[in-house]
Amino acid sequence: MRPTRLGTALAFFLLLLSSAGTAFAAHIHNLWWSSPTYYQGDGGSVTFEIFNDDSGSRYYAKLILQFDWENTTGSSFQTGPSQSKSIPWGHVANFTVQFSIPAVAGVGNHLYSLYYVDASNKTSPVGQEFLYVHDSFERAYRNLLSEVGRKITTANSTLYGSPVARSLLLEADGNYTRAITLAGEGQYQKATSLLSEAASTLSQANSVEQTYTSSVSTSRSSSKVDTVSVTSQQTSATENWYSQPLVLSGAGIAAALAAIGTISVVRRKRPTH
Repeated sequence: MRPTRLGTALAFFLLLLSSAGTAFAAHIHNLWWSSPTYYQGDGGSVTFEIFNDDSGSRYYAKLILQFDWENTTGSSFQTGPSQSKSIPWGHVANFTVQFSIPAVAGVGNHLYSLYYVDASNKTSPVGQEFLYVHDSFERAYRNLLSEVGRKITTANSTLYGSPVARSLLLEADGNYTRAITLAGEGQYQKATSLLSEAASTLSQANSVEQTYTSSVSTSRSSSKVDTVSVTSQQTSATENWYSQPLVLSGAGIAAALAAIGTISVVRRKRPTH
């Protein structure tokens, strides 16, 4: 939980008793919220460190937390009986209060008041401070912002080969930039819508790029197969030329025998001296 020293970042002031200049016996020294940020519709808890500056011990039956979105006579949030305790003079004790924020609570600072109930069931104010309530769409926006930003960075480093995929990436990048501008103006609902569109466009770009890459790969493989087929046909034709059987006609046979006879005569002829 996050500790907060009152009287620093947020405006805090002690409520005064009807007699001017008299301060309450209970002061808030510190407080811890269960979350650093709260959105419309959220629930949470806050722990108060109460200091007793009254003489002697004081019994605190319970603490009551009242937000400005509630009627003063309406519902409030308070500690349970198990947290009732006595605080000696000059000492502190912690009390935790569970609370919930309506979905219709306005965005911005909300004043809340803290009271304690003593042993005689008398209710006395302790102090006031502000809690800032964020737009519920802001949480969705922040979650999508990091997700879409990461996807755009990855897509840019991928260097899409498809012209269509590159065009879709530019569209997504444009919506992403526009969403950041709208969020800066507090228009989180519109910003969230644009980020959702950007996420959808990025998915489409990835799908287009995968189809494009697969098509190029198939085309290259087909080209290699055609080249291998032509080379195989040429090789086969050469092999067939060498393997053709020698077939001679009758005239061919006679010519061959005559040639053989001539060779025999030449071999038998001896040189004259």
